[in-house]
Amino acid sequence: IITLVVLFVKLKKTTKPSTTAVGPFVFNLEFQKVSLANKGTNSVLDLTPTEFRLLYTLASKEGMALSRHDIVRKVWNENGSSIELRGLDTHISHLRKKLGRFSGCVVSVYGKGYSFDSSKNSDARA
Repeated sequence: IITLVVLFVKLKKTTKPSTTAVGPFVFNLEFQKVSLANKGTNSVLDLTPTEFRLLYTLASKEGMALSRHDIVRKVWNENGSSIELRGLDTHISHLRKKLGRFSGCVVSVYGKGYSFDSSKNSDARA
């Protein structure tokens, strides 16, 4: 039994944390939920699993411009599905609507694709 306890403790230390914070967003990777840490309150965003993966993919590479191909490969192809490149723009549009005043965090990069900049939300501009 002691061996099992030691193994459990070692496994617990080596597992990734289930939450990651990027700017005002707190990502719960285990449950694929995103909440906004805003002025002492947390509100959960109502995102589809695809929207979660899309936002997390961009946020996890904050400040880097990702090509449409890279985003599609990471969000769709790694999950056994595919999408046309222009379909990505539709998903980005829907995601921005759900982000509301934080929609500016998802930045279009001309000739490249998209990036994430947590400083580009309405609270940072105020």
